[in-house]
Amino acid sequence: MQGLLVEGLSVEINREQILHDMTFHLKPGTITALVGHNGAGKSTIMKTLIGLQEKKTGNIVLNGVSQEDFLPYKKRISYIPEEPFLLPELTAMQHFQLYGRSYQIDEQELMHKVDYLSGKMEITDKLDEFPESLSKGMRQKVQTICALLPEVPLLLIDEPFMGLDIYASEFLSEAKKPNKEQRYC
Repeated sequence: MQGLLVEGLSVEINREQILHDMTFHLKPGTITALVGHNGAGKSTIMKTLIGLQEKKTGNIVLNGVSQEDFLPYKKRISYIPEEPFLLPELTAMQHFQLYGRSYQIDEQELMHKVDYLSGKMEITDKLDEFPESLSKGMRQKVQTICALLPEVPLLLIDEPFMGLDIYASEFLSEAKKPNKEQRYC
């Protein structure tokens, strides 16, 4: 089955049931929003999908690959967290290179994507900066670019516009997923 299939997902944190017996299917090419009150479990679902939060029960399968097959599954997901998580010893460009290697993106293709995305996010002058010297919004832009670099079937975004300026928010909300030849022209 193509898309994301979640069956019987339950999650406990400190012996407290956070998610109970969740089942859903996301079809390819769709945009789905998790909407609910603070503490409803939206971030927990995303963290469980990417493997940061351990599940108690359930199966998660993306395009026929089980979450249990960790590396092939992980290469099919990209994630923009609510709070940027950047390594303090790496520059913005080094973060992009790390993501490129992690997802086995061809070096020339990676540089093309970095040029395009850093231009759209207006951070071309920040590529050699370390996270500590960047504003929260600039760190969020770096994190967003990292997540947009790989061609993956599932992009998870937690609070997508948090910390982004109006121009970056507009770019992110208007970005569509064209075919590989069109995407970074």
